[in-house]
This record gives sequence, C-alpha cells and structure tokens, in this order.
Amino acid sequence: MDSPGPVSALSSPTSQTKTLRNSTHGDSHFPDDLDTKQPTSASSPQGLGDDNSQRVFHKQTLVYEQLEAVAGTSQKHLIVPPQLSMGAVIAISISGVIGTGLFLGTSDALWHSGPAGILVGYTIMGTISYCVVVSLAEMAAYYPHIKGGIVGLIHCYAHPAVAFGSAWLSWYQWTFTYTSHITDAVIAMGFYNLERFNALWVTIFLLAAVIVNYAGSRFMGNVQICFATLKVITATGLVLFGLIFDLGGVSGQERIGFRYWSKPGASTQYLGIPGGAGRFLGILQITMQAAFSFLGCELPIIVAGDMKDASKKLPQVVKLVWSCVFLCYFFTIFVMGMIIPYNDDALRLENTTADSSAFVIVIQRAGIKALPGIVNASFIISAWSAATVDLLAANRYLYFLACLRHAPAFCKHRLDKKPTLKWKDPASGDRDPKSRDNKKSRMDVLLRNTWSLPVSSLIGLLAYTSTNPRGYAAKAFSWISGGSSATGLLSWVAMLYTYIRWHYRTKVYQKFPDVTRGQPNQDRLKSLRHWGQPYLAYYAFIMCALILLFSGWASLVAGTAEGKIMIAEEGDDGRHTHGNLTAMVEEFPPNTVVSTFITAYIPIPIFLLLVFGYNLIDKTLVDIYGFELHSEREIFVDQGIAGDPEAVDPQSPGFKRE
Repeated sequence: MDSPGPVSALSSPTSQTKTLRNSTHGDSHFPDDLDTKQPTSASSPQGLGDDNSQRVFHKQTLVYEQLEAVAGTSQKHLIVPPQLSMGAVIAISISGVIGTGLFLGTSDALWHSGPAGILVGYTIMGTISYCVVVSLAEMAAYYPHIKGGIVGLIHCYAHPAVAFGSAWLSWYQWTFTYTSHITDAVIAMGFYNLERFNALWVTIFLLAAVIVNYAGSRFMGNVQICFATLKVITATGLVLFGLIFDLGGVSGQERIGFRYWSKPGASTQYLGIPGGAGRFLGILQITMQAAFSFLGCELPIIVAGDMKDASKKLPQVVKLVWSCVFLCYFFTIFVMGMIIPYNDDALRLENTTADSSAFVIVIQRAGIKALPGIVNASFIISAWSAATVDLLAANRYLYFLACLRHAPAFCKHRLDKKPTLKWKDPASGDRDPKSRDNKKSRMDVLLRNTWSLPVSSLIGLLAYTSTNPRGYAAKAFSWISGGSSATGLLSWVAMLYTYIRWHYRTKVYQKFPDVTRGQPNQDRLKSLRHWGQPYLAYYAFIMCALILLFSGWASLVAGTAEGKIMIAEEGDDGRHTHGNLTAMVEEFPPNTVVSTFITAYIPIPIFLLLVFGYNLIDKTLVDIYGFELHSEREIFVDQGIAGDPEAVDPQSPGFKRE
C-alpha cells in the first residue's frame, strides 16, 4: 500500500534561541514568537497556503542546561523530560486495563450469554479496541509531545469543541473509574469479614493511590511493573488450574472437557427470547459489557509525552499491551466456560468478593481451602493498582485541558515551585548523581506534579459511600459511575474521528508532490502507517457508534408494555421458575429500569451539550483544509519537554486564535 505523507509549503525553519518571557496566561516559559511567512505553492489546495495557517513560531531552545536556570525563576509549571521506559508504559497500561473485571465481571457475563456467546462478544470488542489503539498510535507516534497530548490532537485535527467535550467526559470517566476500583477493593475486604473497617480501608487505599501518583512517573512505573506481573501471573495460574480441573487432574474430579458446551449449551436465550434472536441479543449485550473491560487500552497514548523515544516505540507498545490484555481475557473466559455451566446459580452472587468468581467457586467445590483467600487478595491488589492508574489518567486529562485553556489555568501549575535539577559539568558534559548544592536531585522523580492531581483525587472521596452500601449515597454513586462505559466509547469515537480527518489530510497532501519539504515527512509516515488504514478506523468508528446506539435496548424493552408482552411467554430455562417474564424482572427490576436506561444514554446528550455549547461561545470554524501537517519539530510541542532542542511552536486554529 502506497503511504501518503504530509508536506508543508514552508521551508525548514532555523532554530533560534529567545529569552524567556513571563505571561499572565500561564504559558510562562514559552519564548517570544517570530513570525515567518512563505509564499504559497501554486499546486496547493485551497486553504493550504493561507497566511494565517502558514505562520510558524520559533520555540525557545530548551535543553537540559537551561532547565536549571529556569528552575530558579518563578516558573510554576516547568515540566521535566520524559522518564518512562517502554517496560514501565506497558506495565502501567496493563495495570490500568486489567482490574476486577477480568476475574469477577466475566462471571456475570458467562451467566448472561453462555461460553460461546461471551467468547464471541469479547473477541468482537477486542478487534474494535485493536483498531482504536493502532489508529491512535499512528498519530501519537508522529506527534508524541504535542501540547495537550491526545486532547491536543483532537483540538487541532478535529475541532476545539470536540476536544473540550470529549476530554471532560474522559476526565469524568477516569475519575469515577478510579473511585469505583477503590470501592471494589474495599468491598472485597468483606471476604475476610472486615466490613466494619470499611472507612479505614477507603482511607488507606485513597492515600496510597495519591502517594504513588505524587511520587513521580519512575516510581509509578516500578510499582506497576510489580502489580502488572502479579496480575498476569494470577490470570495464568487460574487458567492453568482451570485446565487441570477440566481434565480431571484434581482429586475426586472426573474429566469434564466441553460437556457444558452441549448441556446446558454454548449460548443462552437472552431474557428468554427464543431462537437465533435471543442468542444474538445475548452476544450484543455482552459486547457492550466487554467495552468496559477494554477501555484503557489507549493508556500508552495518554502517557506518550512521558515516554522515552515515544516516536519509535509507541506503536510497538500499544500492540504489546493489547496482545497481553486480549490474551488474558480470551483464555480466561475460554477456560471458565469449560469448568462451570452458565446456569450455575452461584454465578449470580451480586458482590465483588472472590465468592462471585467462577474460578473461586470451582476452587471451593474442589475442597482447596487456602487458595480462595489468596486469590481474593490478588483481586484487592488488582483493583487498587488499577485505581492508581485511573488517577494518573484523570490527572493527565485535566492537565491537558488546562494546557489548552479548557480548564482553570492553575491545574497546569506545579505543586513544586522550585524543583532541584541535575547539574551538568561544563567541561566534561557528565552529569553528577548529586545536584550542585550536594543534595539528592529530584530530576528523575518530578513529572507533572500539578494541581490537576489533588483536584482529580478529590472525586475519590465518593468511595466512602461504600461504607453504607444500602444507603442513598451509594445508590447515587452507582448510578453516576454506571455511565463510564458510554463515556469511554464516546472518547473513542472522538479519537477515531480525529484520526480519520488526519488520515484524509495526509492523502490530500500526497496529491501535491511538488510542494516543498514533503519527502522527509512522507518517509516518517510510511514507517508508522499500519496496514488496512483507514478502514480499520472506519470499522472501529462504526462499531463504537452502534454499540452506543444499542447500549440501552434491553432496559427499553423491559420498561415498555410491548416488550413485556413480547417476552412474557413461558420459557424452558431452568434458571427461572416462572418463565421469561421472570427472567426479565430479575435482570431489570421495575425500580431500576428508568435509571438503567438513563445511565446508558445520558453521556450522549451531555457530550453534545458540551460540544455545541462550547462552539456557540467560541464560534470556531475548522475546515477540512484548514490545518497544516508538520514534522515533529514543528508541531505544538508540550511546554517544558526538553526532548527536542529545535522544536518550534506553530500557530494553529484553536490554539492561539486572534
């Protein structure tokens, strides 16, 4: 496949150093701007040669030696260079995606769709998530240090209003997912009959998550390497135990094989709806549930600006993360469907302790007494480690919003006003392990400790509602956090829309080969372009939109008289004593039908309100031809990143509108 490449009508700018200037807008370490205009190529399409879109501003040459000089000034949001290794980014991402859903949520999914239905549903969602991450990695690897991260890409290549709406919903998603994981960890402590100390456990887990985030990216990476390894080992151990149990390797247990795939069957009739329609609707319902399990596979994109050599390693990282997550889910649900029938009543336990895990149910029936407690401990650690990564993502999104002036400016200001930076010997160029004042340097631990961290962590206080799970506050929190899946899918839709526009723009530039300075960028894109694009992005975009559209279909059917008549006939499913109508009532109790329906769809009107409300106030129009493609040195480089000493800061629609 021929690879398109972006070109620019600009000649290569010369890097110049300017003195730092103070600014009341918070961009205090950006240099004075130098306006450079070039003539427009005769063959450029309309909009490519606009003077407004051709102005490039040279950025301060901000190298390591200059960081120390800046540290002594009043710059409150100076950002140190990227510090996360490839392994740390992989570990952080795996810890963020694999939480309690792998061990507990899959048991509920097995009840609803059967072993074949859950396998198909999770596989479909896995392919969608793969298309999402490879599309985003292509853009993020091309612009790893763009100002505002992934939000900056949406801001520039989709629309500022779309960036505003999707980023605030993403912040909502990650903050409430963070709180939900804390709540899951606390409730799991009930396995050890420690419910009376729930308030204490909430406090401990919240403080630990905040401390790990404040300690810096390197510490976060090291911690998550341990936890990600533990999660993968736990999943592998449970899969191996399941295979041994299925093959009759446990004392007193006969060989099962695929017996449960034939009786009670490979798939269920969802809500008792007969025939292929019931099986299809069961798979559809599980696909929507699986969406929440794969949300977070884009975490490498979110932290791309903190990753060393992101432009080369990011595509490989996202594929490794996705492969690990997908394989963990695939083999876990495959083995789970072999060792326990989908109509086992134990799968319906409505709690987040190990008692509701299909594997723990089988372990207890096998008479292994000590193992369930150990497995539950790993569930608690999984939930808490996922919460720390969720807080990291929420922190990043609020920081990105502040960088783009979509959030209060103080959210991008540093908590540490005068960070100590490593000193470089002017003669040898070597870096001393201690700073000039003979104190241990914090260069390697301070990374984006901005006010966005404490602001995001405040939402975690809602976890105290778990101390009284039957109270109104707990019900309200459950209702509010229930929309996380829909908000995550909306974020994916916005990101995919951005990629489709960006990909189209590269095609436009490819049609004008006589425009100067195009070849270097085309070569760079050729090395990053994934096979099958943009059709992978089209597939993911359409599927995410369809899942959002049908996410509340079951509650709608359950809440209407026509729906009740449609499924009120007697069924032959032994799980329900009074036919299909009982199945529907068990799934959607009458007092929760309305709230379930609203939870499924409320993020969509909120997103539209944010987008159109922003656009009405800002009145920014973005044409498909109205943006330029630049090399990494020319794009909106994240302030304070010292990885590119010759980076420049171009003016683009939406960043500095005059």
